[in-house]
Amino acid sequence: MLSTIILVVVAVGFAWNLGVHYTGAVMGMPYAARSIALWPALVLIAILTILGATFASGGVEAIVGQHIISDHSVTIADAIVIVLSAGLLTLLYNYQKIPTSTIQILVFCVVGVGLAGHIPLYWETIGKLAVVWVFSPPACSIWSCRRIWHALRSNARRKPSQTREGLAGLPPPFPASHLLNLPR
Repeated sequence: MLSTIILVVVAVGFAWNLGVHYTGAVMGMPYAARSIALWPALVLIAILTILGATFASGGVEAIVGQHIISDHSVTIADAIVIVLSAGLLTLLYNYQKIPTSTIQILVFCVVGVGLAGHIPLYWETIGKLAVVWVFSPPACSIWSCRRIWHALRSNARRKPSQTREGLAGLPPPFPASHLLNLPR
């Protein structure tokens, strides 16, 4: 019973760290660009986080909880070590203001506990995650650069009277400021 309470407390602490990390990651740029004020940003991220966790996180939970190491071999003590390690490492990076991938931290903590505890690992799942983690950054960079290059080229061929705010070929910025009663 005590170990379950400890696990819940550690999980709440990790969730707090995730909130700190992703609020900064998601709302940092809009807030810095003065597109949204602080409190509306915090309320918006809180609502969307709860909705996302409730309705869209099942697949990630299943992979992390059941498809990296054998979930039948994991004890409550193992789970405490995994979540506490991931939470403390995330806290350290948050404190140092270092952007990180919290899912990679969590997955590597799961793998570490699996290796240390001789718990069977599902290397196929780990390999698929590694491929995604290696190829996603360059793929996204190339895609973004191509979109911007196309927009700049399209904008250069148009007369100033043909373009609206922003670059031609890209959608105009979402005018959320009027919904939140903020200056543009």
